[in-house]
Amino acid sequence: MSDVGERSAPARRGVRWALAQVALAGLVGAVIAPVGSVMLVAGLFGGWPVLAVMVVGFAVVLTGALAAVALVVPGEARLCGRRGGRVGWALLVGGAGYALWLLGWAVGDELGWGLSRSSSVWVPAGVVPFALVAGLLLRRWYLSLGSLAVLAGVGLFVLDAVAATMPSDREQRLSAAPPYELYVADVPGYHPETNRTTWELRPDDPGPPTPPVHVTLHALEDTVPTAPDCLPVTYEGQDPCEQEQPGLSYVKGEREHTYYHRVRGVRIALTAPQSVDRAALRQSVLAVRWVEPEGTVVTDVPGYSVSYASAAGTSFLPNDRTLLPGARDIGFTTQPVTGTQPGGCLPEEKACEVESPSLRFVRSEVDHQYVRVVGTTEVRVRGGMAVGRDVLRAAVLAAHPATEADLSRILPAAQWPKPEPSVLGAVREVARSLFGR
Repeated sequence: MSDVGERSAPARRGVRWALAQVALAGLVGAVIAPVGSVMLVAGLFGGWPVLAVMVVGFAVVLTGALAAVALVVPGEARLCGRRGGRVGWALLVGGAGYALWLLGWAVGDELGWGLSRSSSVWVPAGVVPFALVAGLLLRRWYLSLGSLAVLAGVGLFVLDAVAATMPSDREQRLSAAPPYELYVADVPGYHPETNRTTWELRPDDPGPPTPPVHVTLHALEDTVPTAPDCLPVTYEGQDPCEQEQPGLSYVKGEREHTYYHRVRGVRIALTAPQSVDRAALRQSVLAVRWVEPEGTVVTDVPGYSVSYASAAGTSFLPNDRTLLPGARDIGFTTQPVTGTQPGGCLPEEKACEVESPSLRFVRSEVDHQYVRVVGTTEVRVRGGMAVGRDVLRAAVLAAHPATEADLSRILPAAQWPKPEPSVLGAVREVARSLFGR
């Protein structure tokens, strides 16, 4: 007869009893979960055997207590009609409830809710996850659906709270702004470069691509004097080499050409853009001369002048500096006032003209700039040689501290760090996706 009684459908006792069972399940979970967590933490210090015993003990206590709760009104909850079903119900409520309890505890502490600070807070809060899981398993569909709705509502509320603690896309983007005050100004015919943390202006009409303009000269050690001046073609696309006379060869590339001259145990290499006439390049490589410091070579190249010379190599720049790359660009920088007399020329500024106590014009070999003193800050507007001096002067006088609207024109898009491989990292990513501001 007992077997028959076990298999018979248990009696249903009403909504109040169902809700009482849900509340009791929540209370049991809220009391046992923190105690069990302390046991697990203690087990970590005792090694794997002790931890295994603690895990099993915690699972048995929590499951047993919840299985006893299932006996209150077995007819109101799914799975509770049989002994094995009640154990399954206890495992579901205990396992899912404890997982939600741990997640809520971690997220709540991150949000500063202080769930772990007082039992008067964490015990009532701990009732929620276990009670909601138990509510999902009720037979009455409207109670089960209501539990699901409450669970979803609590989850969305927590995710919204997590998102509120994270910087918005706007704040994240502005975080890339430089730590110093940035001065900016618009210049007719120019636009600011994007994905920058400085104010760099480029011409609206950039014109054709700038061809190579630099000339280089190197004295390379002739390690194999008996080697041919022109090596055989070993791969497709290799630049053709032409031997003009013993020790002198010519290589024509796609955009540049080079003369090689063997002399005094070294191999001279003079490379120039193809705008330099071949005959002039040949004459220049044959006219190479040695100067101090030892190992340094120089020569004369029509339309060019030496900008740097050492044993490592010699560089030439075109005499017409408007041909240099970036000659039409404008850049804004700021720095603390330097020098003992603000607004005065610095020792390293060789070509400097003071226009007023707060304004000076400085010219270098490859560019020129206006420097304006604003309080304790120097605002520098630098331009290539193709930019008129009057344009730079107007720009530096119009320069003002960057507004948020100015920064939004140049700063990179919000860069979010890669989500950390953890449950909390996944929660933050979901919160940002749903409620990111």
